[in-house]
Amino acid sequence: MKNLTTLCFLILVFASNAQDSLYKSVEVGIRSKKYTGFYWENGITAEFYSAKITGKFPLHFGMNFTFSALGSAFHSNALSMTNIDGFAAYYFRHNKKFQPNIRLNVGYVHTDLGSFANYHEYHNAAMVVGLEAGFSYQLPYRFRICTSGGYNFFVGNESSSLGSSVYPVFGQISILYAIKNVYR
Repeated sequence: MKNLTTLCFLILVFASNAQDSLYKSVEVGIRSKKYTGFYWENGITAEFYSAKITGKFPLHFGMNFTFSALGSAFHSNALSMTNIDGFAAYYFRHNKKFQPNIRLNVGYVHTDLGSFANYHEYHNAAMVVGLEAGFSYQLPYRFRICTSGGYNFFVGNESSSLGSSVYPVFGQISILYAIKNVYR
């Protein structure tokens, strides 16, 4: 998992520095996610925009890696959850500093049951499709803050997925830094 995260980050950095890059905007940052009545997850996020891929349609693509081990499960007996998802986001008012947005996430949630023997009868992984709506605000010095709320739809046998289907409603905040010139 750690190697996959490092590899994705290095690919984004390399792509952003390529001489004739396909990407017009590459941003990386941190993401904090809170499930309503449940765990905090923290991690990294990366997002890119390319006019060569989407034309003038301001559709962004990216990935999020969040872990409860960096949130509620840090130095506690809480179950450790890993959430990996790819997304497509549409930003309204794409030439302005304040931008409402919608996002479609598709990913995977894994709960590490560890030594909790009573829970091993449950599935510890689920595919996730989520919808988010929120806003983004462009800050000085290539920083951008994004906040949104969303709902995850769990694919598969959700009644027996521990820690992933219990609380599908979430809120998140991300702070991104543009490592490649932003398109706005």
